[in-house]
Amino acid sequence: MSAIDQAQARLDAALDRLERALETRKASADQATDTALAAEVEGMRTECESLRERLAAAETRHEQLKGAMAAMGTRLDAAIGELDNMIEAKAAE
Repeated sequence: MSAIDQAQARLDAALDRLERALETRKASADQATDTALAAEVEGMRTECESLRERLAAAETRHEQLKGAMAAMGTRLDAAIGELDNMIEAKAAE
């Protein structure tokens, strides 16, 4: 085997090792990226569930406040009616 053939064989072997190393590194990076993405997705799911719970609580509170406001409106209307009657009675005297 000539020196050129030996150098070519060493070059081919080095290129093979380099390609394997790059593929291994890329696979490791992909796994790390996949793991990071999975963690981020899980965090978003947790946050989404928390937001759903907060929204449900806010909607419940909103309905309670609407009921309270309606009751207050009715009571204010009654109080205004009473005051109007008192003013009319006073004016009639």
